[in-house]
Amino acid sequence: MAVLHAYDYIFYITAIFAFLDAWNIGANDVANSFASSVSSRSLTLKQAMLIASVMEFTGSTAVGSRVADTIRTKLIDPHQFDGSPQVLLLAMMCTIISSSVFLTVATRYGMPISTTHAVVGGLIGTATASIGIGKVSWGWHGVTQIFVAWLVAPIISGCFGAVLFYITKRWVLVKPSAVKRAFYSIPFYSFLTIGSIISKYKSLFSMSVY
Repeated sequence: MAVLHAYDYIFYITAIFAFLDAWNIGANDVANSFASSVSSRSLTLKQAMLIASVMEFTGSTAVGSRVADTIRTKLIDPHQFDGSPQVLLLAMMCTIISSSVFLTVATRYGMPISTTHAVVGGLIGTATASIGIGKVSWGWHGVTQIFVAWLVAPIISGCFGAVLFYITKRWVLVKPSAVKRAFYSIPFYSFLTIGSIISKYKSLFSMSVY
């Protein structure tokens, strides 16, 4: 695809709103992740901000390219814009602008909205307007799988959280030696957390993401 210097302004505008999107990740997405830890006083606000900064940067640079590739190529085929690359530039700019503006408004009113949801929705909208709704990949390896993941993820996490809380309540909280049992349970939860992280990263590096 040829370099289109006449459209450099699109890059600059997109970069500005991409920074706004990144700011919204910290203002909205990170708040979703660390709200329970801060409200329970397991972490202070400063500790949560420090951990979030390190983890967000590490995760995005280490394995974020796979998710980015899914959004970039699985929802719409970039080759459909081979005859009009400037339209692709404009579509991506509109996607970033729409997601960042919506997230800013949502954050202003305290609504927990995922940046991924906003970007995917914006991309589907701009693709529909530019190349037609029929050109969007609605199949399992495209939009459908993402929508199913959005539906299934809260159910799975809710069930897993309920099981963990029941185990903790049954074997720790209601016992006379709750504090002692709590200290004994720390290695178990640490092992569970570290094991989950390791298995996640191994699967990300060994399997393709659709």
